[in-house]
Amino acid sequence: MDFKTFLSKKAAKTLRTDELFDRDIMRVACGQHLNTTMARFKLGGARNLASIGPRWLSLIGDATLFRTSQEALTAWKAASDVGIPQTRHFLEAGATGRMVLVTSVPWLDEQRFLRTLPDRSYLAFILPYRRIFYGFQNWKQREFAHWIFTAGPDEQGYEEISVSLFYMESYESLALDVGRQMHERPGSSNFFEGRAAIVPTTYLPRESGTDLLRELLRLDAQATRS
Repeated sequence: MDFKTFLSKKAAKTLRTDELFDRDIMRVACGQHLNTTMARFKLGGARNLASIGPRWLSLIGDATLFRTSQEALTAWKAASDVGIPQTRHFLEAGATGRMVLVTSVPWLDEQRFLRTLPDRSYLAFILPYRRIFYGFQNWKQREFAHWIFTAGPDEQGYEEISVSLFYMESYESLALDVGRQMHERPGSSNFFEGRAAIVPTTYLPRESGTDLLRELLRLDAQATRS
């Protein structure tokens, strides 16, 4: 569906929620989220934006976005049937293709989704999927992305979709940077400060994004030894 048709259907209130998962509409929604996030990091002087930014944007490249939109729509239909969020995942092609997790929520209210998480903890929610991730060949070289889509009518009855993203660089990349920092600044514990990293802040009421990344990096290190 082209964007002009989308806007006309939305204005006429004839847009169905499932049409929000059209690949071209999702490209706009996800692209806006990524561009807004990148602009914020750029203003903050993030030191790794030039290297990580293109990898974020590649999530809305044709091949990955097509699969994302398919999985998101399938998950949303299932979520609508049972009345609770549904999550699916896929692995990109290639020896180090990313694991892409897709959660679709059958309503627009982000806080309502937060209340469905185990102990209202995003970390508790994501851990089972990280364990799946560890089972993939070359997982230490793979990156991990989690799209969260809440979709449904807003207060005016217009169909809307809200986008959140969690993106974690590969263990090998992060471990290399940690080692480099420890060499340059012995004893430093501020590895994630000044570093661009997309985390779903809406769903982190109890911890910071830094806390989340540190804990996952710690668990990754444990997984390398098991």
